[in-house]
Amino acid sequence: MKPIEMKFNQIPTAMASALLALTLMASVAQATCTDRPPLANLNWGGCLLVAADLTDANLTGANLTGANLTSAILGNAYLTNANLTGATMTAVSLGPAGSGAPPNLTGAILVNANLTGAYLPGANLASANLTGANLLGAFLTGADLTNANLTGAILLGATLQYVIMPGANLTSQNLTSTYVSQANLKGANLTGANLTRAHFGTTDLTGANLTGANLTGANLTGANLANASLKGANLAKANLTGANLTGARFDTTTITSKGAYCESSTKCTW
Repeated sequence: MKPIEMKFNQIPTAMASALLALTLMASVAQATCTDRPPLANLNWGGCLLVAADLTDANLTGANLTGANLTSAILGNAYLTNANLTGATMTAVSLGPAGSGAPPNLTGAILVNANLTGAYLPGANLASANLTGANLLGAFLTGADLTNANLTGAILLGATLQYVIMPGANLTSQNLTSTYVSQANLKGANLTGANLTRAHFGTTDLTGANLTGANLTGANLTGANLANASLKGANLAKANLTGANLTGARFDTTTITSKGAYCESSTKCTW
């Protein structure tokens, strides 16, 4: 029996359109992950970019939703306003031995991104959306997180020395044993945060809200707590040597380093 041959013009119009659409979609998907920056509206959504060297890459506004950037090198990369929602960014770095310049992630969308163990000292994350992001054990020394949204982000074990985070919303955050020394946390909201054994040495907490925070065993040596609210905070065994408590607000539920209650800085037993 002779095989049936069907010419393209014999295929029903609807079927032909569908086949053409699928072909175009396949070619576009393939081309997307092989495109290289700089490119307007670069689409790397879902792409496998493990250990990719993106040094000096211009990825401004790029779509990297769900991309796998594990161990990628981001030295001096421009990711301003890039969409990294759900991206895997575990162990990303600046390059060999941290040799590269910090990346620019200003305004980047990092919702639910996985940044576990990321090495991004000095990174610019101002106005970035880090809602639900996992920053477990991330190294962010000197990073700029001004106006960043950290709602529901995981910062446990992160290194946050010298970070710039004025007005940061860290409500109910678990920062147990986290290093936040010499940081700028002016006006930060740390209501109900778990700061057990956290290191806040010489950190600027001027006007910060620490209502109900657990500061058991925290190191606040030389910290600036002027005008901060410590109502209901637990400061048992906390080290407040040299701390500035001018205008700090306490109430009868505040527990001091010696387990006593206080109503004001002049009526506390430290």
